[in-house]
Amino acid sequence: MVLLHGFVFYISRIEYTITIANDSGGSTATNIVVTDRLNAEISGGRLAFNPNTYAPGQGIRVTAPNINGGATLNLTDADAGDFNVTGANTVTVSGIALNAGQSATVKFG
Repeated sequence: MVLLHGFVFYISRIEYTITIANDSGGSTATNIVVTDRLNAEISGGRLAFNPNTYAPGQGIRVTAPNINGGATLNLTDADAGDFNVTGANTVTVSGIALNAGQSATVKFG
């Protein structure tokens, strides 16, 4: 059970999904960095980032054309993803590149 803004939710896990898209004509976007500072409900201890969401030590999942051949990849704090490194209660994924019309997703729970 989670109490969030006065509402009660019965959940086992919340998964955040961030979608990034490049709609900029013919230009390629390189060195994209996605950063999400988790809100007070998470940092306050009501919810918590799970560093093992997808596999042991792999709490961030990215699907991007230039990472892992475009196949979904579970990230650890030792590669393109990190938690609490760039800032307190912050998830960061770096190194994404998108050609025009491409998109990527970053997920964490």
